[in-house]
Amino acid sequence: KTFGGDVTAEEVASGAIKFEVKTPDGKWLDRDGKVCDERTLITLGKDDGFTTTDDGKTWTKTFTGIAIGEYSIFEVNSAIPGYKLNHEQSVTSCKTTVAGGETATAEFKDVYEKVTVTPVETNVSVKVSKVDAADGKRLANAKLQVKMGEGDNAIVIEEWTSSKDAYHEVKDLIPGIKYTLHEESAPDGYDVAKDTTFVMNLDGTINEESEDTTAKVKDGELIVEDTAKKAGTTTTTSSNKASGGDTSAKTSSSTGDALAGLVGGLAFLSMLSAGAIGIVRRRMRNDD
Repeated sequence: KTFGGDVTAEEVASGAIKFEVKTPDGKWLDRDGKVCDERTLITLGKDDGFTTTDDGKTWTKTFTGIAIGEYSIFEVNSAIPGYKLNHEQSVTSCKTTVAGGETATAEFKDVYEKVTVTPVETNVSVKVSKVDAADGKRLANAKLQVKMGEGDNAIVIEEWTSSKDAYHEVKDLIPGIKYTLHEESAPDGYDVAKDTTFVMNLDGTINEESEDTTAKVKDGELIVEDTAKKAGTTTTTSSNKASGGDTSAKTSSSTGDALAGLVGGLAFLSMLSAGAIGIVRRRMRNDD
């Protein structure tokens, strides 16, 4: 992981940059490379096993002995106080496949612009409600997802089943990043809603002025509206696969056989020896 421009090591540390590494079976790697059933974040810093050179401009972490297969890696916090992320020029998530005895590399790029106001929030959250399009009442039993990004490379970061009694809060969102709100399946008697997208502001509000926000917003909440089916229709499962990404952020399956087989590795650096995933992130100013 490399930082460019005039960002100092102290500024990098104040950002508490965090990563999430999802395994081929939908689980997570912790800082020691162990597989976890619950969501686990890895923080850039020596406490989580990173080493640094170049006065804090380059950080490296290596995972070895991990199972072969496709991994999804992305940041859940890119904010650095005093800078804003130019998300149109940045890449903050990717997928890469580890094969036995080979090196897999995934490259991340962050472009930052200096701002005069320090961001109020580094992590933000958003409330999501599933409602009937006709009367606005909340609906239960819809399977919903929030994905980082849009299209085939989007990655599921949270999945849940809607409740008729309350909204669902999605946490650890990055301001300035485009997210996709996706309905995997609708309640009985309703059609599946189309995908929409949204962007969060630094202060934790939804950026309704952004052309990347197509979702409906009401009283600060994202609204997913379902329309009752017409007579003679039965489909309730989404066929919209354009958003790609994982099919479930909560998927649980046995990893015993996979872990016992060929193994690869994972590393946050530009060039590694065989049997590793190299993840490279470059932070730079627009003038770099």
